[in-house]
Amino acid sequence: MKNKQKAITIWITGLSASGKSTLAKSIKKVLSSNRINTVVLDGDHLRKTVNKDLSFSIEDRKENNRRIAEIARIMNDEGINVICALISPTNEIRNIATEIIGQDNLVLTYVNTSIEICESRDQKYLYKKAKQGNISNFTGISSVYEVPKFPDITLNGENSLLENLNEVTTFLNLKYQFNL
Repeated sequence: MKNKQKAITIWITGLSASGKSTLAKSIKKVLSSNRINTVVLDGDHLRKTVNKDLSFSIEDRKENNRRIAEIARIMNDEGINVICALISPTNEIRNIATEIIGQDNLVLTYVNTSIEICESRDQKYLYKKAKQGNISNFTGISSVYEVPKFPDITLNGENSLLENLNEVTTFLNLKYQFNL
């Protein structure tokens, strides 16, 4: 780990197709190119593996995020920075993650993207299927998404990836002295 800074978790939240995973991969690329030990925990991937036993009900979403937060905390304790790309639809769910990981170790990053933009990016047609009633508990359509009350970083989902990446790296440089 570069400069022996403490490991942190960057928790990226937003609607489906808001740009969370793309941003997470880009942040990892920047951190890794600066020899900062980093891993991405992507919600879609974890839903197909570690959390395949969970549905999309609010209770199961809580458990999904709780498990991921526990994994992130363990990795942080081992000196690995973690980037989580998860919808994390409620403030309660995000608060649970903060309690597990620790306020000082978690950077809550909200990708504020309108539902219209998300729908236009949706290559799996999930929004269309949800509106037709073919998918239940779909965040933003048939299930709630609460805007984070106090995110550390709020990104405009209509900005370019580079603009949002620069905002994140500037924050990391200022708060954690990452020297990116």
